[in-house]
Amino acid sequence: MTTTTVEASLQEIKEQLTQLTEQVDYLSQRAQIDQNRWETVEDLASDLKLVGQSAFEGAVEELSDLDPAVSLEDSLRLLRRLAENTGNLEWTLQQLESVRDFVRDAAPIASDAFEALTDQFEELDRLGVLAFIQETWRIGQIILTSFSPEDVRALGDNVVLILNTVKGMTQPEIMHMLGNLTGAYRHAEATTDELKTGTFALLKQMRDPEVRRGLAVTMQILKGVAGTPTSDAVDNEKTEQAPVAE
Repeated sequence: MTTTTVEASLQEIKEQLTQLTEQVDYLSQRAQIDQNRWETVEDLASDLKLVGQSAFEGAVEELSDLDPAVSLEDSLRLLRRLAENTGNLEWTLQQLESVRDFVRDAAPIASDAFEALTDQFEELDRLGVLAFIQETWRIGQIILTSFSPEDVRALGDNVVLILNTVKGMTQPEIMHMLGNLTGAYRHAEATTDELKTGTFALLKQMRDPEVRRGLAVTMQILKGVAGTPTSDAVDNEKTEQAPVAE
């Protein structure tokens, strides 16, 4: 064996020893890591054991108070039903998650809508619409408490006559006459002390054409009030009584 061969063999042995040393170091490091991990697991298991023991003792204490009302069979039956309805419970949780997502997405929209609605109500309140509605509701309540169902039924039976009367009252000449009557009444009330009520003074006023015309209109109105129907009332009555063509 030559010197070169011996040196090559020694070099190869040296390299193998180096590799072996590295492998031993790696295994030592892995063993240390595994030992540290195992110690961590042991610590965790010890902590869980303590927690579990405390929870078990608390559960035993609580269940001891419920012992007259809840038996072991009831608890087992409940656990069995929970296990059998796992799918239903999962579906329920999914629905709750969907509702939560919907609420989260709809919350900004609802907030904007609420703000817009609040602004609209503030505008209506500023214009007095809400106060008008409130007073209208109060009037409606007064009407409801003031009229019986028989009164409302009678109103329905005579609604055509009432509408015809209102229609006649809203004619321009009637409204003009009512306006003149109101103005004359206010003027008479304002000048009560200046009115001449003597017999000759009244007879002198009869010479006024306007006074004679007013008396004639008044007499005609009194005649109508006494029961003599006017031509318009007769025409309306004939129209209401006319048979409807089928």
